[in-house]
Amino acid sequence: GNGGAFFDYSESNAHNAPYQGELGPLLLDAVVERARQNQPKVIAIGDVHGCIDELQALLRQCDYSPGDLIVFLGDLVSKGPDSASVVQMARELGAIGVRGNHDFEVIRWHQAVMSGADPPV
Repeated sequence: GNGGAFFDYSESNAHNAPYQGELGPLLLDAVVERARQNQPKVIAIGDVHGCIDELQALLRQCDYSPGDLIVFLGDLVSKGPDSASVVQMARELGAIGVRGNHDFEVIRWHQAVMSGADPPV
């Protein structure tokens, strides 16, 4: 099924899987698809802080091409001029990542506003 890049975690072969927990099928499918492509790169980026121009320049410097895996290491938002564009670009590129403290605070603020509570300071 997957060209030998990863163990076959399909439902029909699940009983043979070396890992018996939940794997998150969308993440696994994305990783397998990238592995099938010709020599994709893994590009790890941290602390973008809403700086879309600098992010685009960095991806050009890394010679990003479609199919490369971008892993954001926290703090996509806050401080910089265009956090919304950074998040939109990350989603469009199919990037994965971990939530940083600034990302967490923006989400916490948004949840407070949406629930009618006073935003955290």
